[in-house]
Amino acid sequence: DDLAAMIEDTIKILDRVGNGLRHGRHPAGPEAERLGRVLRGIASQLEA
Repeated sequence: DDLAAMIEDTIKILDRVGNGLRHGRHPAGPEAERLGRVLRGIASQLEA
């Protein structure tokens, strides 16, 4: 259940980041770092 919630939250974040990228805006440093941590966390859970 925790993994499902993490994935749902990540989808929302990726939607927001994707919309920004379409308008030429890359995620700022802290947001990019947070997204990287979340994606790595999900990857490690899936690989376990």
